[in-house]
Amino acid sequence: MMHDSLNFPLWTPLFLLAFVISTCLLFSLDERSSGRINLSIPTPITIRSKQTSSEELQEYYIQHHPLNQHVVLPSNSTSSSHSIADGAGGGIPSLFENENVSENREGIVSSSGQPRARRKLAEAEQYDERIVQVVPDDVMWKTVVKSVLKRERSLVGIYALHVSKSGGTSLCDLMKAEKCFHPPDRKGKSNCWAKKYESNSIDLGTQWVRQNYDDKGILNFQLPLWMLYDEENAPSSSCSDIHDYLSRYKHSLAMSENWLPKTGVCTKDFLNIIIFRHPMDRLLSHYRHIYKKCKERSSPMACSKMLVDSGEYFDIDFMKKTFDIVTDNYYTRSLNVQSVYSLPSILPEHHLENAKGNLRNFDWVLLLGMDYENSTQEILQEGVGVSLPLPTSRQVDSSEKKIRFRPQDIQRLEKLNKLDFQLWEESKRLHNLDLISIRRMRSASPHEWYNRLNFKEKNSTRPGCCGVVCDNHYERY
Repeated sequence: MMHDSLNFPLWTPLFLLAFVISTCLLFSLDERSSGRINLSIPTPITIRSKQTSSEELQEYYIQHHPLNQHVVLPSNSTSSSHSIADGAGGGIPSLFENENVSENREGIVSSSGQPRARRKLAEAEQYDERIVQVVPDDVMWKTVVKSVLKRERSLVGIYALHVSKSGGTSLCDLMKAEKCFHPPDRKGKSNCWAKKYESNSIDLGTQWVRQNYDDKGILNFQLPLWMLYDEENAPSSSCSDIHDYLSRYKHSLAMSENWLPKTGVCTKDFLNIIIFRHPMDRLLSHYRHIYKKCKERSSPMACSKMLVDSGEYFDIDFMKKTFDIVTDNYYTRSLNVQSVYSLPSILPEHHLENAKGNLRNFDWVLLLGMDYENSTQEILQEGVGVSLPLPTSRQVDSSEKKIRFRPQDIQRLEKLNKLDFQLWEESKRLHNLDLISIRRMRSASPHEWYNRLNFKEKNSTRPGCCGVVCDNHYERY
C-alpha cells in the first residue's frame, strides 16, 4: 500500500499531460476536417448579426479567407453599418436585390453557366443566410460546373473589351503567345482588333479623339489617323457581325477598343472578358500616350499646349475640351453602345446603370495593378484557360513619367469621373465573386474542371483554340 501511494503522484501529472495534448490534437484535426481551416477555397461566411460594421466585415473576411487578402471589398459608403442579409447599404450591394433567392435557387443553379447566376450563388453563399443551408455546397457547385462547361462548349470565340490604357495590349500579347488567332493589320501587327478596311460591317479599333478636334486650325499639332473618331462613318457592329467575321477567317479572338456591339454584350456566342484599372491611373496613362504620339508627329512647342507650369503638369482645361471622350467617364462610355460613347461631355448619370448591367454580363472581370496580380492570373488560368502569365506593362519614357496631375486637378477629375469610380468599385466586387466561384468549382469537381484546362491540341479545321473555347476542346470529358 505504501508503495502504490508513493507512485500515485508521479504518474498522475504525466497522465493529465497526455490527456491535454491528445485533446488539443483532436480539436485541431476537427477544425481542419470541418473546413474552418481551408486554404484551397474560401470558407463560406455566415453572419448571424443583421448589422455588421464595415471594419468588422473586412476583418472577418480576411481572417476566414487567407487567399483573398489582396482583394479589397468595396467601401463606397460612409455608413457605419451594412445590412448583410439584404445586401443593402454601401459596401456590398446585392446582385439579387428584391429576389427571394432561396425560392429561386433551383432556377439560378440551372442557369449558372451564365456569369450573373454564377456570381449570385457565390455572393449568396458568402453574405446571405437564406441560401447557405438549402443544398449542400458540393452538390450545388457540381451542378454549376456542368452548367459552365455546357456553356463553354457552345461558344465560338473570346470577346475582350479593351478599354484603352487598362492592360488590353498586355492581354493581346498574352493571347498571341497562347496561339489565339486574331485579325492582323496591314503591317502584320495587331492589337487584336479588326479594322474597318478588312470588313465594312465592323470596326473594333481605337476611337479616342473626335475627327474635328482642330476644326479651327489653331492647334498646329497632328495626331495619328488611327486615333481619330469619324462619328459618321465608323460602323457599329452587332454580335452576328463579329461572329460571322471570326467564322469567315477562322479566328478565335476578337478585341474591341471602343464600344459594345449595338446588340449589347454577346453572351450567346462569346466568352466575354474585360480588364479594369483605377480610373485616375488609366486617365493619366492615356494623356501621356496622346502627348507621346503628338511629339512623334509635331514639334514639342506645338504639343506643349497640353501642358502647364513649365511642362510638369497636364492642362486639364485644354485636355478636357480637346479630348473629351477619354477624359469624361471613359469606362462608362465603353460599356455602352456607340450612341452613348459619342455623347459630348458631361456624360449623363443615367448611363451608369446600363454600364453596370453590361459589366455583369461579362464572364470574367480582371483587375490591373500590383494588388490584383495573383487573383487576375488565377482567373486568367482557370476561368479563361490560358497558361501563360499576363505580360508586364510597357515601359514609359522617363520624361513622360514626370508629367502628372496637379493636386487641385485630381479632385476636379475625380468629380467629373464619378460614374467610372462607381464602375471601379463594381468591378472589384465582381472580380472577387469570380475568384470565389472558381475556387468553389475547382473544389467541387476537380477532374472535370482541370480537364478543360489541360487540352492543348489544335483542331485541323479550326487553326487554333483560345483558352477554354475550342470546338475540339471538349472530347476528353
